[in-house]
Amino acid sequence: EASGPAPQLGSSESYELAWNASGGRIAAREQWGVIRALASLRQLTIGEGRGFCGLAAHIEDAPAFRWRGAMVDTGRRYYPLEFWRGLLDAMERVKLNVVHWHATDAESEPVVFDSLPNVSRRGAFGPSAVYRSEDVVALVDLAASRGVRLVPEFDGPSHSASFARAMPRLFCDDTVMDPTLDELYSDLIGPVLRDARRLFADDAIHLGGDEVDLTCWNASSSIAAWLDRRNDTVDDLQAVYFARASESARRAGFSRTVAWDDVLQAGGAPSIVHAWRGQSGSPVSDDPWLVRAATSGIDVVTSHGLYLTAGNSVDADLVVAWQDVYDRDILAPLQGENASAADRVLGAEAPVWGTSVDRLTWDHVAWPRLAVLAERLWTPPDRFTPGNYTAFLPRLMLLRCRLLASTPVAVSPLDDYPSVDKRSFLEQCDALRWPRLL
Repeated sequence: EASGPAPQLGSSESYELAWNASGGRIAAREQWGVIRALASLRQLTIGEGRGFCGLAAHIEDAPAFRWRGAMVDTGRRYYPLEFWRGLLDAMERVKLNVVHWHATDAESEPVVFDSLPNVSRRGAFGPSAVYRSEDVVALVDLAASRGVRLVPEFDGPSHSASFARAMPRLFCDDTVMDPTLDELYSDLIGPVLRDARRLFADDAIHLGGDEVDLTCWNASSSIAAWLDRRNDTVDDLQAVYFARASESARRAGFSRTVAWDDVLQAGGAPSIVHAWRGQSGSPVSDDPWLVRAATSGIDVVTSHGLYLTAGNSVDADLVVAWQDVYDRDILAPLQGENASAADRVLGAEAPVWGTSVDRLTWDHVAWPRLAVLAERLWTPPDRFTPGNYTAFLPRLMLLRCRLLASTPVAVSPLDDYPSVDKRSFLEQCDALRWPRLL
């Protein structure tokens, strides 16, 4: 089990930092604020010989949004523990605070559940491509030490073929679960979530629920008979699954359920809606499922317009430029008569899907765009001017140097802007080469 305290959705990250030639002082309500203050202190310091110097400052700060994250997809690719350590180090440097761990998908189920060992034995890519209990606990503890929440997702009822390889009797076919079977919840969902609750410290569990294929449900005579007895239709099955999976999560000890916006459309009631879809022909800023959730009084996290992987190659994945992330105001859809619903917007996260990214290319695709998202979500939206890249770019270039000097992440180079003072920039980067602590 996770051994120490871990941040939660309601944790305070506010802090006060005073720093001058005589020394410094940090004050915070919780330890997570201290971690954020230290990240700010690193950004104020420049390495110098065998020591370092810092700019004098007095800062009182707190994040604009409580959910500032990235998604890692181990259902499509296995990422070794060294990758996770580098990711968490970099996230702490830029004050990101959530890793949404999309743990399972059709291709792989890499988490070893002690109560169901055959699931990963048959569902993972191989015996060396798994996360044992001690690995998960170590990652949870490491994330907490960086002020990062690790929120797991075990997707269903679709995107779950890797589970079917171990327990086909609980599936309608080899791609989608059969929500009408009591054994699905007693023999699979319940044990998985109980094991997950023991391993993960966060109070939230992501139950997936996206892109459900109704083909087998429509063709199954046993499902049709079950629906007839209840006077329901196939369209009701997704909500049935989510309700029963949510009850399993509650019994396991999770206090919040997260689900993709498909579940809200199907009539489900998650604690937190994860918005990802738009409307054909509409601008990204519309974010219709964020609007629907927030105006319905439901907390919402959005990834709409923030997919850092969008195609089947790295080149295609880079269509969302860092400038697009910088300009993304997640509260823009709630202007006017819907402005009162803005409090329901917890924040955003950038998915990095494993369909086109592996360990060798993940950093190149994700960074520095994750750093841009981090700044966008920490800072109140009214402090941003869309398109004001000239003022932001030098700071982003310097941050790239800091990340390369202090973490293992391979941050992609940035566009060459004539307005940047290259000599001053290179001098600052040179000063950062020595101290790993920066």
